[in-house]
Amino acid sequence: MLTWLKKDRSLMGLQNRAIILTLLTTGLRAQELCNLQSKDLEVDTDTEMMYVNGIGKGEKPFRQEIHANAVYAIGEAFKAKFKRDPRPSEYLLHSNGTGRLQKGIMWIRLSEIGKALKSAGVIRSDVEFSAHLFRRTYLTVLSKAGMSLGSLQSCARHSNVSTTFNHYVDSQESTKPYLDKALFGTKEKAK
Repeated sequence: MLTWLKKDRSLMGLQNRAIILTLLTTGLRAQELCNLQSKDLEVDTDTEMMYVNGIGKGEKPFRQEIHANAVYAIGEAFKAKFKRDPRPSEYLLHSNGTGRLQKGIMWIRLSEIGKALKSAGVIRSDVEFSAHLFRRTYLTVLSKAGMSLGSLQSCARHSNVSTTFNHYVDSQESTKPYLDKALFGTKEKAK
């Protein structure tokens, strides 16, 4: 999917890639993403980690790690539209007009991207694109990569760990590869 998105060098293509990479690498909620301003980006000079700061659900402040590829994609889309770097108070993501990206427009765009990916045969036909899908994907990928449940809860900014695990992490996978490895010392088919 990311390779497919990278091929579209139009302004909308650059914007779509920025939206999806940011959702996929931060787990931000739709409105949190739409509210991002240039001043919200931060680089921790000690660790060289990148963060976005903002106000999240329930008016709670957040500091969320963001992947450098997402920051680059945001900058590339902004420069393609305005031919310059963003000023601190400017929103990072925009619609086709001059205003910032609105949540409803983002949901429409995600749906259209999903339809295009389906017709190109890049994704399964039963996948429904939404900001929530990318939040779930973000947490599921981190979980499958071995991140602890407590860290996942922190990344999701959920007060209850069961919310993170029961609603956001897709834990439906076969036990077979794990049993094969644990009991038979191999990932090969059982004999």
